[in-house]
Amino acid sequence: MIEIKDGVLKVTAIYSLKVPVNQAGYAMQDMGAVIGCEVALPEAYDTALMAKDANSLFAELANGVKLAVFAQLGTDFDTIDGVLKPKVVETPKESKPRGGSGTNRGGSRGGSSSQRQFAPAKSAGRDMPIVVLDGVEYFDQRPLKADGTFKEGTADFRGTKVGANGRAPQLWIYSKDGELNEGVADLLDEAQIPWE
Repeated sequence: MIEIKDGVLKVTAIYSLKVPVNQAGYAMQDMGAVIGCEVALPEAYDTALMAKDANSLFAELANGVKLAVFAQLGTDFDTIDGVLKPKVVETPKESKPRGGSGTNRGGSRGGSSSQRQFAPAKSAGRDMPIVVLDGVEYFDQRPLKADGTFKEGTADFRGTKVGANGRAPQLWIYSKDGELNEGVADLLDEAQIPWE
């Protein structure tokens, strides 16, 4: 997250990782870390130069927070295109039918729930920038929309925390009809985040 507010530049990197503890993959260990810094800005500063420096600082903090998490979990990592990524080792899981006879108890559904496999999240292993809009942290999903990972109608920003209703808040810059959402545009302008 990069934020300029009240003459202060705040740069924060957040990273968390969950890894299996045993071969079966039933027990998980997770670790998260946050590294940030604040710098008072001079009254007059070059916005383009400040943005470049802030992005460089964010990249350094992001690598630092990842290294801290990898070290705590004892996880190996690779550097792919300049990005630190954990080495993921998949463990094969045996699928055993329920009951002693091995009969299919799932009826027409094609098997018991222990045999169903779910696809990983489309954003698994991807770093999504975090922005703060009106005091709420959001994942910036625009890069995943741009590269086709998420559908075009997906929210541009999704809250990092689930609300009391069990859902994370979501924001779209443009409505389904292509109309600009002025409230979201105002929030992005206030946070000095480009949206065009």
